[in-house]
Amino acid sequence: MKIKDELKELRAKSEKELLLELRKNYDILRECRFQAKMRELKDMKKAHKTKKIVARILTVLRQKMEKDIENIEKNTKQDKKMEKK
Repeated sequence: MKIKDELKELRAKSEKELLLELRKNYDILRECRFQAKMRELKDMKKAHKTKKIVARILTVLRQKMEKDIENIEKNTKQDKKMEKK
């Protein structure tokens, strides 16, 4: 899957779904690290790919939170203008 397609899919998900996806990938990453310590991990790229996925999810979550904050600030400013009138 291409990165742009993956980002589109992530942006389409709700925050709750993103958090579940993040949790799942953290578990995979933890398992990869454990297997690497025990020298049982056969595909070292799996941990690297999982880190990238985690970073993408965190980026999308941060963007969604920033957008929510901007909307709240915008609504607060509009409410204050309405009160002055």
